[in-house]
Amino acid sequence: MLFGSTHLDYKKESKSRILQVKRIIEHSKSSPIPIIIAGDFNASSGSETINLMDSEFIRTCNSFPPTIPVNNPSRAIDFIFYKRILRIN
Repeated sequence: MLFGSTHLDYKKESKSRILQVKRIIEHSKSSPIPIIIAGDFNASSGSETINLMDSEFIRTCNSFPPTIPVNNPSRAIDFIFYKRILRIN
């Protein structure tokens, strides 16, 4: 099993964050083993960033507790995703 941790770009309108997620997805396609990736994606459910991750990975749950802002958190930006590798013999 491969485990990855991430802290994606924090800027509000980040093209880098999308490129970072695309690179994660690209790397995952060549992995012969299951993958877990967790961390601060600096994006909420429904964003382009999370939608891209959802297209290739499975979220561990659909209801993540809010983690931002620090005082009185109101939205989640930290997620755990996994990807199974199916082997056909």
